[in-house]
Amino acid sequence: MKICNKCDAGNEVMHYRKICKACYRQEVLDYKKTVKGVVSVIYHNQINNTRKRGMEDVSYTQSELQDFLVDETNFMELYTAWVSSDYLKDLKPSVDRDDDYKSYSLDNIQVMTQEEHFAKSGLDRVEGFNLKASTPVYGIAQDGSVTEYFSIHEAARQTNSHYTNIWNVCMGNRKSAAKHKWRFKYEQ
Repeated sequence: MKICNKCDAGNEVMHYRKICKACYRQEVLDYKKTVKGVVSVIYHNQINNTRKRGMEDVSYTQSELQDFLVDETNFMELYTAWVSSDYLKDLKPSVDRDDDYKSYSLDNIQVMTQEEHFAKSGLDRVEGFNLKASTPVYGIAQDGSVTEYFSIHEAARQTNSHYTNIWNVCMGNRKSAAKHKWRFKYEQ
């Protein structure tokens, strides 16, 4: 059995550099904590997300993204804070699109922590800026007036109802909720 060049353990060597699986995994984890590693993960996630969403390809290379992040943004401040925090997930630098309906381009991205990114995406949905995952509905009051809501959750907030009650009316399982009849906007 070959000995790992890195840890001198008698583990089976699996890599052309003659290191064991455990040492190789540790090298990958250590790389992902470097500036280049963080940018690499961000870039490859952008490519995968763009493909999943059927959007235009990312308009820059990984090295262009790294140069932009390091030179033009507060990325290094966030990165340093993340390292100082002993790599807390919430403080890891992240890249968000300013306009979620456009693909990734250097003029459509902003740098923030993962915690800020998560909070922003939730707030964008609540405030109606990002409607990709929302189900718009019509509320028909007892007097016959119709109000359009950009999401079931927004309708529930505005009428002091619970979103499941509105959903159940739309699905035909209830007659009304919050003194309204409800219909999906895109109902067939």
